[in-house]
Amino acid sequence: GRATPPPEVAALAEHLGIPEGERRRLAWVAEAAMRAPLPSGWAEHSNARGEVFYHRTDGGDGESTWQHPMDGFFRLLAARHLRGGGG
Repeated sequence: GRATPPPEVAALAEHLGIPEGERRRLAWVAEAAMRAPLPSGWAEHSNARGEVFYHRTDGGDGESTWQHPMDGFFRLLAARHLRGGGG
């Protein structure tokens, strides 16, 4: 069987919408999200409290967000595998 994912992987899996009962099976999605590089044109920063945020640097609208810019992709990937559409 699959091992129980470490707490940081389980927390990211929850953030990505992976239900607790599916976290062993889909831990790889959260692990991939943890390793995902920032897309071109984004930079990671920390505020005075040490909280990480992301800022668009490529001359776009100067957007900042608390969520990794790739989170949406990994949420969709998890949802696809939850529905049985992934391999």
